[in-house]
Amino acid sequence: MEVSEFKYVSVGEGATEALFTASIDPASADPKLQIYSSTLERVLICNTDNEDITITLTITDGTNSFNILQGCTIPTSTTLDVLNGVPFVYDARYRVNITTGAGHTCDVLASKK
Repeated sequence: MEVSEFKYVSVGEGATEALFTASIDPASADPKLQIYSSTLERVLICNTDNEDITITLTITDGTNSFNILQGCTIPTSTTLDVLNGVPFVYDARYRVNITTGAGHTCDVLASKK
């Protein structure tokens, strides 16, 4: 049985934080094989600022980046359940990053397998 990895991150103003790093080294993986995967199980983003915030959630391997959320506005005193209970399977060569807008802060709880 695979155990989930949980992560808590407090993201500062206009910062990018890695929620999860790549599970395998992109340089050592065979690009023709798509058998390496990770599953993002839950992402909760809580607006800890005193105004509405904007966030961007991406997966990246350092060269290629793909947005899960781009410029998403989260109202004051609100928590966004990004996946709403639906797991997100992605290539294990990618890391998951969250970026806040200038002057915005948030707390993030996330889990993956």
